[in-house]
Amino acid sequence: MPRHKKNIKLLIISVFCCINIIKAQLQKGTTMWGGNLLGGYIQTDNAGELSVFLSPKVARFIGNGLALGAYANLGLARSYQVAIEWTYQAGVLGRYYFGKNAENVSGNGRLFAEGNAGYGGTTIAEISSSGINLGIGPGFAYFIRENASVEGIIKYDAFLRSGNEDAINEIRFGLGFQLYLSPRKQKRMKQTSSAF
Repeated sequence: MPRHKKNIKLLIISVFCCINIIKAQLQKGTTMWGGNLLGGYIQTDNAGELSVFLSPKVARFIGNGLALGAYANLGLARSYQVAIEWTYQAGVLGRYYFGKNAENVSGNGRLFAEGNAGYGGTTIAEISSSGINLGIGPGFAYFIRENASVEGIIKYDAFLRSGNEDAINEIRFGLGFQLYLSPRKQKRMKQTSSAF
């Protein structure tokens, strides 16, 4: 048999073996840990307002490509005419990764959609308000490693305040980093931490 045919067969066998060895990042049972740094700008009648949020997230994949979990948004907003506005928000999060295959995506990118619903509050110069926080938007995750991705996201965020206060509607842009831990890796981490 010619040498190049043997090399091709060996290459094909190696690829299939690697695909079977590497655990999928987006399959049921995997846990996603990470977060985003979000920024937004609102133009009101009087002035514009710039906001910055730190948004930690944790979610578990309940199906291939579908994760449910929790999020928190901690941030501040500042405009020329108003004092600093401190904001907190927390609730449930859902994320769906598009694509036919939830197998190894290292070195590849995936589009995803993310939605959230929760409760939040704001404080401006000792005046507080609270209400419901809703958000939805698309994103793109690029898998730099077998279990890590960097991502960009654009989200529409609505803060529906209680009482007669106006709702706050904002488009937020974010960059983030996520780790994807398969059940095996989680078990190894627990064993390692219990050894100390």
